[in-house]
Amino acid sequence: MNSTQAPVIEVSGLTKRYPGALAVDDVDLSVQAGQIYALLGLNGAGKTTLIRMLLGMIAPTAGSVSVLGAAVTAGERSAWARTGYLVEAPAAYPELTVRENLHLYARLRRLKHPGQHVEDTIERLTLPPYATPTTTADPN
Repeated sequence: MNSTQAPVIEVSGLTKRYPGALAVDDVDLSVQAGQIYALLGLNGAGKTTLIRMLLGMIAPTAGSVSVLGAAVTAGERSAWARTGYLVEAPAAYPELTVRENLHLYARLRRLKHPGQHVEDTIERLTLPPYATPTTTADPN
């Protein structure tokens, strides 16, 4: 990984206040290309609120967000088209394989050539041991 490259996610001083509640408090975050980053915490910890600000779904009270080198502002959807995201419950179908679940989400996102995206994702996330071959026809 090239450490001189700009982060793919850059968050500085990100805060979100609602009347009577502080949802996100002064978050600084930098994620480099190739890193996998997870937000873990109890319900109400601010994970979903942070993701919504990263995607421009809601405006922060304070701070700044940059995704893939572009500033993110509320209501502007360019970050949505260039990222993969799940807000709220990361619903997967336990009766489907990893590969089948990824095919489903690729098609829901209307990706061209979903099979290639799925295989690239499986390799990039080192999931081959969990991505058993499907028994159904390839959905491409």
